[in-house]
Amino acid sequence: MDRFLQPVDEMVDAKKVFDSLKDENGVVNGAAFVTWYVSAGIGSKKRTADGLSSSSSSSSSSSGAPAAKKAALGDAGVLTEAKKKALLKGLVASLKTAIKAKKFYNHGGSEECTVDAVMAPSEFHAMFGALGNVLAKVDKEGKMKKESAVVTNKHLSEGDVAGLFGTLLGELKVNTFSKPRSFEKQVKTGSEVLTVGDASLTYSNNTQTLKMKIKVSNEGTGGGYYLGGFW
Repeated sequence: MDRFLQPVDEMVDAKKVFDSLKDENGVVNGAAFVTWYVSAGIGSKKRTADGLSSSSSSSSSSSGAPAAKKAALGDAGVLTEAKKKALLKGLVASLKTAIKAKKFYNHGGSEECTVDAVMAPSEFHAMFGALGNVLAKVDKEGKMKKESAVVTNKHLSEGDVAGLFGTLLGELKVNTFSKPRSFEKQVKTGSEVLTVGDASLTYSNNTQTLKMKIKVSNEGTGGGYYLGGFW
């Protein structure tokens, strides 16, 4: 029977093999052929190290693949505290970069800084789902547009922003400058700590991109213009 258990290539012609198994009288033992056919693993996509079919190990491997993949990638639907903190730190870094590109004057004022981040829809809803108010869109005729399932637009109050970032914002200190007229020279007048105000945001499920416009302001030092200068 050992000769019946030799592995074969999947492309082998079963009829030729059947004929080759005939004895000297031209008779093939049906049971022996079936034993060879099953043991050879014809049609099986998986083979063991010795070339024989192993349907049980193949099935086990296949069924275990999704679980192994999930374990390797982690559960993307859960926003852990560590991931949330990392996303918020990224937004704060983006905000600080945007602030550096602005100029603040000694008489006070406000600026709108744009920050962005990439996050999964589940992460966005975990962070911003309970915050702020959804902004309604109005068409050219003044009618309210239906809320989009793809793009979310929201307004966050100053309290919402403060609660979102907590102590991560720290002290946002900037230099202030005079705002000269005509050909007068601009000079540095000191520094101030910015106040972070309200914000608006847009999130797209398609691109998984969050864009926020955060308002920051400085009160000013009470300076004004006097004969082309300031006090």
